[in-house]
Amino acid sequence: MAVEWTKIAFYADELLIVEQEVVGRLTGGVLDGIALGIADNNVVQMDDAGPAASGEYARFTANGIEGRPAADVMGDLSGQAAAPFSMNSQKITALLDPTADQEAATKKYVDDRINKSYSITIENPSDSDDITIAYTDVAITVTAIEAVITAGTSVTFWIMHNPDRTAAGLEVDDTIFTCNSLTTGNGWSSGFEDATIPAASFIWIEAGTVTGVVTELHITIFYTVD
Repeated sequence: MAVEWTKIAFYADELLIVEQEVVGRLTGGVLDGIALGIADNNVVQMDDAGPAASGEYARFTANGIEGRPAADVMGDLSGQAAAPFSMNSQKITALLDPTADQEAATKKYVDDRINKSYSITIENPSDSDDITIAYTDVAITVTAIEAVITAGTSVTFWIMHNPDRTAAGLEVDDTIFTCNSLTTGNGWSSGFEDATIPAASFIWIEAGTVTGVVTELHITIFYTVD
């Protein structure tokens, strides 16, 4: 290691180093009695076989510091939090869908899986009713159907779906639904034969038999987005 001459100015109460330059590479030991390392009052040197690149972050090693790319920094920090972390009203974006119970989820992921519903109220239903309930632009799965009547005795019906409204419908269940409750309603939540409705499909009701003078038939179809 080469050391240039040092110009030193002396004053009555201080020593001032005006100019100093160290040329070469130090591979260990001390520099004029100055210890290298990461302890208090040590001189720190690069300890990176990489070597470090512009834009990287510094991390202490046992012997000095090394450069760390941003991706590696995130890995270094993973699992190291010891206190709540505030995002200061900023967003976390570009999340993958969760696969474990304690993983974060996006708004879309949660919204898609909340039980949603389509509802229709048919006044004075008749045996010939064929009425569109909804159109879905995404694939859905029917999870439950609830129905209640006002007055009369009962109404039977099918829930159908098909991308082509003029075509024969596909039945959510091949067993006809019978609603005969005027109070708490009738409900179905399992055993559907064809609960998955493709995207870009119409959903409609086809009435079977109306018994008595039924003034209203209300139906709600609950579903999740696939």
